[in-house]
Amino acid sequence: MPETYDRGRKQPDGVLEMWLDRIEAAVARKVSSIIDLGCGTGRFTEPLAKRFNAATIGVDPSSKMLTQARARPASERVSYLQGAGEQIPAADESADLIFSSMAFHHFKSPPLVARECYRVLRETGAACIRNSTRENGSPYEAYFPNYSQTLTALPAATEIIAAFTQSGFDLSVHETVAHKMADNVAELAEKASFRADSTLIRLSDNDFERGLANMRAAASAHNEPAMIDIDLFVFVKSPLRA
Repeated sequence: MPETYDRGRKQPDGVLEMWLDRIEAAVARKVSSIIDLGCGTGRFTEPLAKRFNAATIGVDPSSKMLTQARARPASERVSYLQGAGEQIPAADESADLIFSSMAFHHFKSPPLVARECYRVLRETGAACIRNSTRENGSPYEAYFPNYSQTLTALPAATEIIAAFTQSGFDLSVHETVAHKMADNVAELAEKASFRADSTLIRLSDNDFERGLANMRAAASAHNEPAMIDIDLFVFVKSPLRA
């Protein structure tokens, strides 16, 4: 997946800037140091560093993903470390913001990740989680046989909230953001062909090939953007825990 991930998850023009605007507004605080937790190939790492003018460390357990991330153009503010969310390679109270995009459902122990975030964040820090949830579905459901079964691997919004609020955080922001996956179905089919989405990987090869054929057959009749709802959460340390 690391070699094809960026091609399969490439965002349409303007979508990354839209997310940076939403993240900055939701975090709503001065940030000088960021940890991009589960950074993958670093799609958000350098953009976050630039938007917040902050030193940013991308952390991911996959050395192959980090190799792709390090190949991206980046400023001196950006560095990468191999590590897991359950044991973040950072000192106590060393970060103002921990950002995690589409990684929550890959964590082996979300409560432990939340406790690690609490340890690493400064008193005024925040954890910002961007993740699909099983409540929101996906445009892929209309095309791929048995796709709805793969959504059970995604967390419910309540599970994300519980992991953090039970670990010393208060929920500051929770909003559902309309995200454009592709400009049309033909473009979505091209992106899906790389099978860079973890839900597509969970399909059988037969279901995947049938779904891809369905999308390509329907492409000429659907020129509208392919949209999906993605949840954005911001958690702050609870003053009652301090």
